[in-house]
Parts: sequence; structure tokens; C-alpha cells
Amino acid sequence: MRYVAYRMPMYKTFRQIIDLWGSYATLASDVGEAYVTVQQWSHRNRIPSRAWLKVVSAADARGFAVTLEMLAEIDAAPRKTEAA
Repeated sequence: MRYVAYRMPMYKTFRQIIDLWGSYATLASDVGEAYVTVQQWSHRNRIPSRAWLKVVSAADARGFAVTLEMLAEIDAAPRKTEAA
């Protein structure tokens, strides 16, 4: 039997995860949040941990490879601060 390694995509930001949906409206509908809420997630480059299970479930339903571990790694990574 031959095994083929499957490589999960590695996203580095929450914004990259959000962009998988193509629009804030689509993600908002999939996770049961308001459009403006998802828009703010993108602007802040942050998905709150309370929403992670919904995001992972919605991603799975659409065939996107997003895991809780992936979200936790993004959350734990040092954030670049923008110059004022």
C-alpha cells in the first residue's frame, strides 16, 4: 500500500482564512454572525476564539482546510504592529 502525504495549506493570518469565503456576507451567513462583525474581524485581522468552532465547521462544509490547531497557531504568532 502506498501512502501519499497530504499537505494542509498554512495560513499565516486570520485575514487569509476570512478571504477563503470570497465575501464577508458569505462567511457571515455561514457562521451566523452579522456582516459588520465579520468585516471587523478582517479589519482587525482577528477571529475571536468564541467563533473558531463555527468557522472550522463552516470551512469544512465548503471544503476549506481550516482546523482549530491552525487558528490557535495564528492566534499565538507574534503580531506585527503598524507604524502610526
